[in-house]
Amino acid sequence: MMKKIIPLLLLLVSTSIFAEWTNMGGNEDTTLYIDFQSMHKEGHIIDLWNMIDNKTTQVSGNYNYLSEKNHFEYDCEKETLRILDGSYYADHMGKGDTVFEQLNLKENPEKITVGAMTEVLWKIACGKK
Repeated sequence: MMKKIIPLLLLLVSTSIFAEWTNMGGNEDTTLYIDFQSMHKEGHIIDLWNMIDNKTTQVSGNYNYLSEKNHFEYDCEKETLRILDGSYYADHMGKGDTVFEQLNLKENPEKITVGAMTEVLWKIACGKK
């Protein structure tokens, strides 16, 4: 009986439980976290998960959330990124109900915006200073 339960439990456990979120700093409104264990590099393309934890409730359309997780693909050579997955959560640190989720987006790449959070994330992913 136990041999049948263990594989089932493993299937039910989300990989986000095992994420090791590294605090990358922030400001008075948000804190940025990166899961470096999720980093995958293929040539000059890097994909990586990040989480933004907000101090106060954010509103986007009909969604109220305190944190968000995003999976981006960065092109270090072309200085672009594209979003692969994104989710908003009701509570801090990606906890609570998922209030909005988009998976397998594979959006068209967009140029990194100087001074924006996307530039910070691109620099972290690509090891730029």
